[in-house]
Amino acid sequence: KKKARLITRGKSNYDVKCKQCGSTFSVADGGRSDIGNHLKCTKHTKTLTAISSSSAVITGFFKKDEASEADLLVACQEGAWAYHTVNHGQSFKYMDCTSKLIKKMYEPKFSSARTKTEAIVNSVLAPMAEEELESDLSKATYISVAIDSSNHKHTKLVPVVVRYFNPDKGVQTKLLELNELPGETADTLAMYLTHTLKKNKIDD
Repeated sequence: KKKARLITRGKSNYDVKCKQCGSTFSVADGGRSDIGNHLKCTKHTKTLTAISSSSAVITGFFKKDEASEADLLVACQEGAWAYHTVNHGQSFKYMDCTSKLIKKMYEPKFSSARTKTEAIVNSVLAPMAEEELESDLSKATYISVAIDSSNHKHTKLVPVVVRYFNPDKGVQTKLLELNELPGETADTLAMYLTHTLKKNKIDD
């Protein structure tokens, strides 16, 4: 029962989403054992560690009615820096140094080193971006899709990118999916792309 409370249904009948780390994974093969394996994986355990050691994130982002205006301002600043870190391809370790500088030079309450920055990205920014993209795609009339592969030694990363028109923001290009595949044959890529489109309900 405890495991079930952490898991919600994904975008297809065979996919589920973890409420704590935001990961989506398939339970088509092992069912409960797939969930058990996920709860032991590195990403999930690291997220739990980040959440438990970042009480300020919870106060700043999830209990706004109990936080003061000054606390909310600091939470917004920390969120902005977390976004800046990811947007410019910096490592979370970069925030260990930057956080100390901001705290000493500008804002004594600012405290967002690597652990807290990672928690903000995984628990606040990433889910928000996913929800925004899902909403945009559900309203878009035409969507173009691009796929490519990038080899990092033995790892084959395959991103799926979508391009669509948003009346308020203009033409948007967003990352829809990024996964590691066992190969890059035409059949493998076609199956992966088809599965991704169905999972995100844009296959038609």
